[in-house]
Amino acid sequence: MKPKNLSRLIDHIRSKRPLTTFEVSRICGVVHGTVSKWIDEGKLTAYRTPGRHRRVHLMDMRVFLKLYNIPMSGEIEKAFEEALKNE
Repeated sequence: MKPKNLSRLIDHIRSKRPLTTFEVSRICGVVHGTVSKWIDEGKLTAYRTPGRHRRVHLMDMRVFLKLYNIPMSGEIEKAFEEALKNE
C-alpha cells in the first residue's frame, strides 16, 4: 500500500465511518472479491446502503480480524484502537 493511501485509510478509520469492502480488502491484504465472499458466507458482518453497497462497521471488522487472526500493520492497529477506545 502506498503511504498516501495508507494515511487516507487511517484517517477514514479514525473518523469512525463504516468501511467499504475495498478498504477491508486493503486492510486484510486480499482482493475485493474475497471480502464479498466472506460477507456472503457470514464470516464478516456487513450491511447494505440504499445504493446496495456493502459497509462494515469498525467493531465488526475488529472482531473479524481477531477471530481469524489476521494481522494488521501497527499504524492501522493504532487507528482502530483510537477509534474504538470508548465503544
